[in-house]
Amino acid sequence: MMLAKAQDGPPPFWPRAMVAIFRRFSDRFSASNVLIFILWVWVWWLSWALIIPSLRWPFVNPEEALWSVIFYSSGSIVIPALIGAFTNTKDNEFWQKNVSVPRLNLRLYTYQGASVGFHVGYFFVFMIGLLGYNLGFSNALWLEFVAMTIPVTLGYASARLIPYNLFIAYKRLSLRDGTIFFVFFLFGPVWGYFFLESYDILLTRALGLLSPS
Repeated sequence: MMLAKAQDGPPPFWPRAMVAIFRRFSDRFSASNVLIFILWVWVWWLSWALIIPSLRWPFVNPEEALWSVIFYSSGSIVIPALIGAFTNTKDNEFWQKNVSVPRLNLRLYTYQGASVGFHVGYFFVFMIGLLGYNLGFSNALWLEFVAMTIPVTLGYASARLIPYNLFIAYKRLSLRDGTIFFVFFLFGPVWGYFFLESYDILLTRALGLLSPS
């Protein structure tokens, strides 16, 4: 329909077609959408800046290991909080229809979901990184960039899914239905402390077939 309308007029056809296509895409964007996109880019960049140092092995010295873990522990709290904050539930049609759902509980479970998803994504990246380290693969900057999209993406997806799944399962959104999972808010610093105390063991290269030549 769009290109058919563009065909009306004097030749050549392609300038009107290009303008029509550009207008169709530009109509989908607004200043608020651009701002939201920029904010998400900053979340991704902050995730890379704070989390990736803890995945660059081996550490040069204990001081570098300490600061890497401090960055990770801070990021494990700050980044899920930002993901939860940027996950809009107020304008969501589903939650607007369910007026009985306490909005505070909805927001808390949104933050909980962001934290759960972020940590699941982080440990997926951690395990892949550990396997690559044992196989003798070196880090690449572009791989780090790709890797950090995983916890951010899973954090956003989980922030959407956890409140919905709890509501579907219990027909309500009560805090007592998922209280145990709020422990994920502190999971990052706890894991950071454990990793700091045991990274020399965890990073010991595997023997046998996994040992690099």
